[in-house]
Amino acid sequence: MELADSLGLDARVLKATELLVFQVLFRDRSAIIDLVNTVLGPLDNTRGGARPLLETLSAYFAEADNAAAVARRLFLSVRAVTYRLDRIKH
Repeated sequence: MELADSLGLDARVLKATELLVFQVLFRDRSAIIDLVNTVLGPLDNTRGGARPLLETLSAYFAEADNAAAVARRLFLSVRAVTYRLDRIKH
């Protein structure tokens, strides 16, 4: 429960298997740094930098994969949001 609290998870019931990866990564700082660099590092080389793409990704997860809600949150068109998500995917 302490781990869930530190991650900001507010679900009443959590499966231990869902949190296992976090327990492993929190113990091994170099592993989490490597994971983040491998997954998100290529975004640094995009035109305009990584910030707009990371903000879009963060909003996308916060809005439960709802592109229209992300567009409203970021003051963008839905087309711009889907374009950014496609850039992240590639």
